[in-house]
Parts: sequence; structure tokens; C-alpha cells
Amino acid sequence: MSDFFQTLGQVLRAEQIRVREPMSRHTTFRAGGPADYYVEPETRQELAAVLDLCRQWGMPYYILGNGSNLLVGDKGYRGVMVALGSDAGAYRVPHGQGIEDEFAAFKEILGDSKELRERLEQGEARIREKFVYGRRKTK
Repeated sequence: MSDFFQTLGQVLRAEQIRVREPMSRHTTFRAGGPADYYVEPETRQELAAVLDLCRQWGMPYYILGNGSNLLVGDKGYRGVMVALGSDAGAYRVPHGQGIEDEFAAFKEILGDSKELRERLEQGEARIREKFVYGRRKTK
């Protein structure tokens, strides 16, 4: 196995890591080639550790929700698919809270990862450009 796989094994249990995992098993369209790595962190700490490893190794990653609205090509995904594990509720903001609370929750999850926080803040700015007071801007 690769050095990256061994490093993942230091932050996740073996059953949380899959190599060359067919994405057809994880999308609502039941199509898609294999991801180089498919991981299922179960806690916020594991999620943060996986994202930090991806950043350190320069490994592309994609955070997978429930697999809807996702198409993966037949050649698969060259990188790490990060599936929110059985404790996924820990990542969610209760219904009814505003976007401010959602961004605050994600910033807490990201912790000290400066690069990831900057990416979140860039995304936050783009979302704010499109929405005003919780309603989509109209042209």
C-alpha cells in the first residue's frame, strides 16, 4: 500500500478506509468509477485530521453528502472521497438556524487549518454575493 494509505491508517481505523472504491455504490445514480481513497471519518476530530492530511500531501478531496446531485465519471476520482460517517449529525446545524450559524459551525470543525478556513471564507463570500437576507437575489 501507499505511504498516504499508511498515514490515513494513523488517524482512521482500517474499516473506515477503502482503496479504489467504486463510487457507483455511493451515488443515487448508481454510476461512477473508483475513488483512489474513500474514507468515513466518524467524528469532527477524524474529519479535521483527514482534511489536514489531504492538505499536507497535496491530495485532492471531495466531501460527499448523501450521494445525490453527484456524478462521477467512469474513470473515477483521483483523490480522497470523504463521506460523513455515522456521526454525520455532528456536522449539521439544526434546521431553522441562519447561514451565520452554519458558517460558524463549519469554522469550528475546521479548527486551526488556516488554508481550509480561507477556502470556507471565500465560499462564504460567493454565497453572500448571491443571497440577500436568506432569499436568492433576483436580477
